[in-house]
Amino acid sequence: MELFYCSTIENNIAHLDETEAAHCLRVLRHKSGDTIAFTDGKGNIYNGVIEVSGKQCMVNITESKTMPSRTRKLH
Repeated sequence: MELFYCSTIENNIAHLDETEAAHCLRVLRHKSGDTIAFTDGKGNIYNGVIEVSGKQCMVNITESKTMPSRTRKLH
């Protein structure tokens, strides 16, 4: 499963940073209209559709879900 990281989400649009966008577009060869999954690192997982504009990669969020926090602690 491909899961990208994105910390910039505004108005249901996520902006992948330069490194994530390059990996998504050049390495994995995704293009506009493809659906991807990504996380914000805060326990939320999103699905969305890619929109490419030049070197920028934006994702229109279509679905979001929050993962429950773990009850077990590592020590």
